[in-house]
Amino acid sequence: MNSVLAEIQKELDPRWPISIGWPRAWGDWLANQIGLRLFWSDSIEHLYHPIASIVTSSSHRFLWSQPEWVARFQDALKTIDERGLHLLRNQSTPTGPAQACAAERVQLPVIDLVLPDRKETLNQWLSKRAQEFVHQAKCRISNHSQSTLWISPPLTPPSEEHKRYPLIDQLLAWLPDQLYAIELRKGGKTLALVQKRLGTEDVFAKPSVFVAFVAGAMEHNRLARNLMELGAVGRWINYSPCSSILHDPAVRELLGERSTLAPICSLHQLSQSSTWHWLCHCTRSVLSQPPAQGSTSETELNLLGAGMFERGALGSLIRILSQKRLNATPFLKRGECATVSFSATPLHDLLQRRTFQPHLGRWDWEPFGVCIRRPALERLGARQVLYGDESDYVQLTEQERPFFQMKQSKSGHDWTAEQEWRVLGDCRLNQFRIDEAFIFVPSMAVARQVAPISNWPVVVVNESSTVSAREALE
Repeated sequence: MNSVLAEIQKELDPRWPISIGWPRAWGDWLANQIGLRLFWSDSIEHLYHPIASIVTSSSHRFLWSQPEWVARFQDALKTIDERGLHLLRNQSTPTGPAQACAAERVQLPVIDLVLPDRKETLNQWLSKRAQEFVHQAKCRISNHSQSTLWISPPLTPPSEEHKRYPLIDQLLAWLPDQLYAIELRKGGKTLALVQKRLGTEDVFAKPSVFVAFVAGAMEHNRLARNLMELGAVGRWINYSPCSSILHDPAVRELLGERSTLAPICSLHQLSQSSTWHWLCHCTRSVLSQPPAQGSTSETELNLLGAGMFERGALGSLIRILSQKRLNATPFLKRGECATVSFSATPLHDLLQRRTFQPHLGRWDWEPFGVCIRRPALERLGARQVLYGDESDYVQLTEQERPFFQMKQSKSGHDWTAEQEWRVLGDCRLNQFRIDEAFIFVPSMAVARQVAPISNWPVVVVNESSTVSAREALE
């Protein structure tokens, strides 16, 4: 192996080195964990320059739909840039493609981490790379803002603990000079790897681990505090989704003189009657996959632009109030007829039993939305949903079918508990008087921000009756 390595080194430009072991003070410690490996970079500057990585729990498929998560990502990227670090990332991770796109936007140097093939031997790796190395050295391919770091198969056996975690997760947690942990989950591999880094005395420079804090992320914040006891540095992220939307000049211009100052009250004040005569519509978070690299408009809006907060349930409510309209959709309904759905279940009960749906990446009910009096909706043709099975559906007329719903899902979920009502087509809110509807939000802080753009009372639901998505996934 040494002879092959020596031959490669002869042909290579000395600025593009191969290192036996990671060229850092903790290189020996790292070799004990993942095995001694070769590290080859097409930039000596990038190889020895201080680097950073951003690590996050990969349990959520809809990270980019979570504005508070995007705020943490933005803060980490901005800090790495301000400190003059280079960003280490991998294409295969959930955030890898978008990290590269966002870094390119702010001209932050990026190092692409490339792993060996799963069953590739060291000799195979050397032989395949030799041709690539020599070709790139002769062509003098150079990019000051981006480089590649290739990792070889192990020269020595890795530790037994190494097998518990994916190699890429270990490398992103242990290679960089500084580590930014923006999403943590109890029992998650990201948390375990960060803890191991912090628990290794006199190996890594201190401080080298930074954890983000954001209002409302109870489980993550608790774990972050535990990491601070081990030596991590906490960073508070100033995230205020409602004010961010409402203070956007474009949004204010859209609202213009239509803004009002609606009264604010509690749900208790509107539910004294033993008979609940309202129909509830909860707003939804907009579903999205991580933005693809090169999708400029999508990525810039979500990572770097002012409109990044408009994708959550609150953003949906802001759009509803500004447009005075609930948009109809055929999503999760039989047939192609678009309708707007409501529930006759009392709002308090609805939110008490809400459940996080992992396959959709969202809650079935959100504490943001609008309630409308049943008689007012009936004026628009609202009808109660007909629950049944396949034999019932085939007997319905074409006019009745848009109001049909299977009474039970394939997984056994009872749809009848929703007490659903539907309106055909869009539901225009400007048809309702001030006493025929109210807006509901989860906190007084959000209510104060929403009230100026609402034509109806704003109701604060009991904050203690809701739990976070992280708690639901534990």
